Parts: sequence; structure tokens; C-alpha cells
Amino acid sequence: MRIFRNGYDVVSIGVNLAEITTLKQLAALEFSRPLVFTTGCFDLFHAGHVHFLYEANGMGARLVVGLDTDDSIRKLKGNDRPVFPFEERLSILLSNKYVDYVIEGSTDEWPEIMKTINPNVFVKGSEYKEADVELTKYAEKTKYVDMFGERHSSTIIKRLRIENGHYGPRPKKIPEGND
Repeated sequence: MRIFRNGYDVVSIGVNLAEITTLKQLAALEFSRPLVFTTGCFDLFHAGHVHFLYEANGMGARLVVGLDTDDSIRKLKGNDRPVFPFEERLSILLSNKYVDYVIEGSTDEWPEIMKTINPNVFVKGSEYKEADVELTKYAEKTKYVDMFGERHSSTIIKRLRIENGHYGPRPKKIPEGND
């Protein structure tokens, strides 16, 4: 597990955030409250992700994103995922102005991480509202963000594969004859 931070003007807040390397240090930052936490793959980053992060950021003082490792995504979504490796997905998230911290982890690790940082708000997409999401019990409250259109990485990937003929049925190649 590693913690990554987005850039800050450290002079204005008077804290060297580069020194935050443990979950307990992160939880102890007074200016971090209310702390908002979410988890996800953030594979094939799209407008729906931007909308989600914008909404989540507005629910507290700091947004911490739990980013699934490549192995964790393979367990969740199959061997053909992620599309982009962890370091690329991390780079994209850290370049987003709505994200304050990113924690590397997996589905198995999120409960312990949440117990340690004790987020005030846990945020998930509204498509998970009816699901039994165990992580909701580790935050003071859970909030859901409505989808931005029909944006899902899985849906986009499926559409691209069908439209571009990848991973789907391929037309039979007609052998060249000797005329």
C-alpha cells in the first residue's frame, strides 16, 4: 500500500504534505475534515469519472481515492482488464484537481484502510445504491453520485470492441486461390 498526493500550495496551509506517508498521518490532518473517501478502478478515464470526482470533492474538505491495483481489477473484471496499468491510472487521477490523495490498494484492503483514516463520507456511484457495499459501514455517512449519462468503462470498452471488430467475431478470411 502506497499513498500519493496531488500538488498543494504548502505555504498557504502551513503543512508539508510531502511528509504524509502513512494512513494515520493522513487521518490526523485537522484540515482534512470532513474527509471523503471513494474507491474504484478508474480504468479508461472518461467524462463520467470527472463528474463523479467533482461531485465527491464537493462533499468535504479532502477527497481520498482508493485506486485498485492491476491484480485487484483482474479479480473484479477479468483478465483483459485493466486497459491501462496502475501507474498510468494513478497519473491521470493525480492530475485531476478534484483529487487530493490516492491510496493504492485492493478490495480486500479497503475495510482496514477505511478503519484507519475514518472518513466522514464514503461516496459511490448511484448504480451501487442497491448493492450490498460492505464499505458503507466504515464511514459516518454514505452518499451516492448519479451517473453522467451512460458512462461506464466496461460499456465503452464493449462498444469499442464491437465497433472495431476486436475481441469479437471476426469475418472469415477467404483464402487466395491459385487461378
